[in-house]
Amino acid sequence: MADVFLSYARADQTKADSIARSLESAGFSVWWDRHIRGGASYAKDIERELREARLVIVLWSEASCRSDWVNDEAMFARDRHVLLPVALDGVDQPLGFRQYQCIDLSKWRGAENAGAILNLLQAVSDRLGGADSTGKAAPPAIAGRRRVAVFAAFAAIGIAALVALATFRDKGAPKPPPAVASLAVLPFADMSPARDQGPIADGVAEQILNALGAVEGLSVSSRTSAFIFRDQLLPIGEIASRLDVRYVLEGSWFKAKDAVQVQARLIDAESDRPVWSEEYSRSVVDPDDLVRIQEDIANAVASALRAEFGMPEPKAVKIKVPTSNLSAYDLHLRARALYMTRRPENIEKSIALSEQAVALDPKFAEGFEQLGAVYAVARSYGVNGRDFTALAAEANAKALALDDRLSMPHAVIGLAMRAQYPTPWAASIASLKKAIARDARNADALLWLGMDYVALGYLKEAEEALTRCLAIDPSYANCRKNRAIARLALGKPDLAFEDAQQNVEAGFLRDADVYIPLFLARGDRYAAMLISGQINAFEGFPHEDFIDALATPPRLDPAKYAEVKALGAASDIDVASRSHIVLAFRAYDELNVERFGNAYENLWLPVFADFRKTERFKTLMRDLGHVDYWRKTGFPPQCRALSGDDFECG
Repeated sequence: MADVFLSYARADQTKADSIARSLESAGFSVWWDRHIRGGASYAKDIERELREARLVIVLWSEASCRSDWVNDEAMFARDRHVLLPVALDGVDQPLGFRQYQCIDLSKWRGAENAGAILNLLQAVSDRLGGADSTGKAAPPAIAGRRRVAVFAAFAAIGIAALVALATFRDKGAPKPPPAVASLAVLPFADMSPARDQGPIADGVAEQILNALGAVEGLSVSSRTSAFIFRDQLLPIGEIASRLDVRYVLEGSWFKAKDAVQVQARLIDAESDRPVWSEEYSRSVVDPDDLVRIQEDIANAVASALRAEFGMPEPKAVKIKVPTSNLSAYDLHLRARALYMTRRPENIEKSIALSEQAVALDPKFAEGFEQLGAVYAVARSYGVNGRDFTALAAEANAKALALDDRLSMPHAVIGLAMRAQYPTPWAASIASLKKAIARDARNADALLWLGMDYVALGYLKEAEEALTRCLAIDPSYANCRKNRAIARLALGKPDLAFEDAQQNVEAGFLRDADVYIPLFLARGDRYAAMLISGQINAFEGFPHEDFIDALATPPRLDPAKYAEVKALGAASDIDVASRSHIVLAFRAYDELNVERFGNAYENLWLPVFADFRKTERFKTLMRDLGHVDYWRKTGFPPQCRALSGDDFECG
């Protein structure tokens, strides 16, 4: 008998699988139709499990509402009083079930957002909190579960389960909130009737956050760090503890026609005491009206904190009106919200909205700045079909022509130069440093500068830039991933492991191949195999041989690499363009500029030291522009110039 019976439509199988894994990782046994035994009577197995399950979770969606099977199972569960409904999309539940409160998982994206499933797991724990009908004790409440060390659990249950389980890690006693004037601005809740104002509400909160960040004596948590708590029903004290702040500003946004109502409240997390609150009801017919509300809130918060700490009266906060066109501003905020998700499926939408925004207002500097940024990252998120490098350059030029004080265009220019071969590294680094000089809190520019330094082998400088990035934005997982690479190459495996651990807990597994050497160095071959299963996910891939290739320095049989290439081709995958596979199997002759791309993270890892002693490595460094830059600026510590045009790296 399982704790939970999962009822769903076949069209929702992928999400059902993620939910089942999350439930199992939290300690609940789950039955769904993948468990039907071969040859068993389909209907009898379902009926037996449905009768014996202690709880029936029904995944409502457009597809399941039309399914007679799901409706029958839901009615059976309702009559047994064991029904727990979950909404996978915005569809209404069928008649007969609308009186039941649904747990909303419509915005949940599996392990990458483990916090979004917290409500479901807690509800299951609450429903199963007593003894069952057989007298067996139920699983302990989620709040009482103690998770073992992260990667020990990883080796036992796998990556996807680990990410879900990380939500329930026992963090011990909460940290006391800091005594300084430190603040987090949470995303404002969209209370509009159509619930379609989320990006505008985010924009309002973000502008207030940025304005407060400029107030002397006030430490403000980054947007990325604060906004991860969207839709998470956590106490303010817990949020403040996790963000290491004392004060939290929360609010709501309601818009109907041309009128808006904004509520804001400043809370002292140390005492759970409201410090200040206000409601603003205004007519908004252009962006200036909106900016005035943001200024009023920011100035009120700054004054309230001044009174709390006896600080001098701060200068009045002023926020620039970015455009005179309200529709253009609306489109811009929606585009930025999509861009900030960093999800491939949202990049094309962000491009379209940004293009519409600048078409409505050709003098919208921040609009062109946003457009240049999303153009610049498009290809790295799998969006192709246009010359995005040229488009980014054009948008940046327009942005700077309209406002030469902007920071992000210079960062995008620096990033775009990495697509040129040989890469003009000096110009790229100079442009990124210029962006940081314009805005010291530009975390993207610090990330890209750190990545330039990693590529060139200046690992100490890379670690410093990426540490600055994380000081500004502690939740910036890509900065943490690249710092792990720099630290591993610098001979700091324990610190690198800490960075990798935090990223896996956060569900950030992009380019996770760089973590495999960490696990192998710690003797955790099984965890390395799990990562290989995630990143080398094509049929027949020889994971054991891949791990052996990484763990064993001598060149392997060339026939094995040829076999892997053939397997990749059968799945329409060019294995030769996946540098981590090519390097692992020591197929160095396969590497050239076009195939290597921007896979610089593998260049300096200790496991590939033998590659750095080859002529192919030297040729690649020359073709990529590294050697020209080194000769002008100085070789990195692990390399040195030899006579003539020669050099060597260790």
